[in-house]
Amino acid sequence: MKRSPHPWTQLPWPLGTVLTMRVEVARGDFAKRSASGRIEFVSPFRCPFNYGSVVADEGPDPCSADGEGYDAVWLGRRVRRGERRTGRLVAVALFIDGGLEDHKFVLSDGARLSHSGRLAVERFCSRYARIKRWAGRDSRFEGWW
Repeated sequence: MKRSPHPWTQLPWPLGTVLTMRVEVARGDFAKRSASGRIEFVSPFRCPFNYGSVVADEGPDPCSADGEGYDAVWLGRRVRRGERRTGRLVAVALFIDGGLEDHKFVLSDGARLSHSGRLAVERFCSRYARIKRWAGRDSRFEGWW
């Protein structure tokens, strides 16, 4: 694992790694659903990108510090919930939720993360952290890898 500038982050994959994600929140939707389709969270604002989790090509899906799948973001056109997308890891948004690392792995079929894509992820993470703090959770966006 590559060491990050964050004091306690170890990333499971280096930038440029090809990963597959399953979309759980389609771009423009309000509700986050589990893999079974159960609503887990309803946001007060639309998701500006496709959001889901990294899935394994075979075997069990990888889990992050919170015991759930690694969060993944797919930029670009809307993708239906349940669909899978494969792309390169182009950035990692360093995010803390409930005191645990809950980073957002940004995947793209392009070579780089665009400025507008970076802003969309940054705004989302900042807003999401404010909502979580309002609900009493230690949550914050800490920058980029």
